[in-house]
Amino acid sequence: MEMRQLKYFVVLAEELHFHRAAARLSISQPPLSSAIKQMETELDTLLFERNTKTVALTAAGRALYPQAVRTLAQFELACTVARRTGGGVLGQLRLGYTGGMLLRGAPQMVHGFESAQPGVELRLEKGRRRSRPAALRRPCARLEAAGPPGRPARSALIGNTDL
Repeated sequence: MEMRQLKYFVVLAEELHFHRAAARLSISQPPLSSAIKQMETELDTLLFERNTKTVALTAAGRALYPQAVRTLAQFELACTVARRTGGGVLGQLRLGYTGGMLLRGAPQMVHGFESAQPGVELRLEKGRRRSRPAALRRPCARLEAAGPPGRPARSALIGNTDL
C-alpha cells in the first residue's frame, strides 16, 4: 500500500463523496476510485459501502480511519524532520570554547544563534585553545555543523570577536 492511497482513503472517509474527495485531492474521480478499489483488494475487505447515491464507511473503514490519520501525520513529520535536517536547520551542533570567550561576547552570539535556529540543539564544550582544530583558531567565532552522510559540512560565521 502507498501513502498516496492512504491519503485518498482519509479524504474520501472525510468527504463520503467521490466527486468532492477527488476535487479536494485535485485529481479526477477514476484514479480515486481505482486507488480505493486497489486498497480494498490488498486488504481483502471493503472499506466503503457505496451505491449510486451514498458512500459510507464499513466497520473496517471506521477502524482504519484513525490509524490512517495518525500514520499520515507521522509520515509528514518524518518528511519535515528529514528536510530540516538536510537543510541544516534541525539537528545538533557542538561548539568548543575556552574560558575567556565567556567574557568576549560568546554568550550573546550563542543566544543569537539559538534564536535564529530553534531546531538546532547547541552543545557547548569547554576546551583548551591548542585542542581546537586549526580552522577554529582564527580570530573570529565560527560554527561548523556536519551535514548528512555524503554531503560536506556547513560552516557559518556567527560573529566577530577578539579572541
